[in-house]
This record gives sequence, structure tokens and C-alpha cells, in this order.
Amino acid sequence: MKDSIIILILLILLPASQVSALDVPALKGRVNDYADMLSPGETADLQEKMELHEKETSKRAKREFFELGLQHAEKGTGILIMISLKERVVVVESGKAFEDKLPPDIWEGLRDMIINGLRAKAGRHLLSNRRGREDTDRALPGRI
Repeated sequence: MKDSIIILILLILLPASQVSALDVPALKGRVNDYADMLSPGETADLQEKMELHEKETSKRAKREFFELGLQHAEKGTGILIMISLKERVVVVESGKAFEDKLPPDIWEGLRDMIINGLRAKAGRHLLSNRRGREDTDRALPGRI
């Protein structure tokens, strides 16, 4: 309790400019090693593995789209949203009607909304069930 009061007093006394958030660097690609901990070869190897994984996941989503017959949906309006929690991947596949009329970044935005929603819900769940469980710190290591 005493520590909380001291921290609160310090926050009140500090000017707002000293309490501002840190700048987060923009992502440049799949691998962003701002600490220069990876060699160029390791970075290239990771990039290649991630690209291959993304291609395989995208192929699987396309295959499911056609196996489910979504390409035959009325007027080409079929949509498949594949969420693989184990692989931490979300893929959105759409029918011809959408591909012709909407830019591809629409689906990327939808994918990002799903990912952020899953992260937020998982985070709330972990916080609400945290008491007495040390293993929850490792439950979400990375991206969903």
C-alpha cells in the first residue's frame, strides 16, 4: 500500500512530457531485429521459413474454400475465415464478387481486427484467472 502511494505521488509530480509513451519502431518485414542480435544469415533463414509457412497456410485455406464449395455461393459471395490457434494464423479467403470489387487490404484489416480481438479476449481471460497461477505468464508468447 505504501509503495502504491509513493508511485502515485511521483506520477502526479512528474511533468506529462516525462511520462509519455515510448516510440515503437515501424515493422519493416516479417523479421525485425532492432537489437541486432541475429546475423544476416539467421535473419534471412527466419524470413524464408516464415514466408514458406504463410504460403502453406494460405494454400490450405484456399483448398478448404474450394472443398467446402464456397466458390459456388450465390453470386460469388462466399467467404472463409480460417483461424488456426495452434499455428497462430488467421486467413481470409473470399469469392470472386469480393475480389473484383474490394481492395486486398480490406481482408488484411479484417484479419487484424480478428487477431486484436482474440488477443484482447485472451488477455482479459488471463488477467481474470491470474491469482495463484504462475504459468499464465507463458500462455501467450507472441502473436496470435
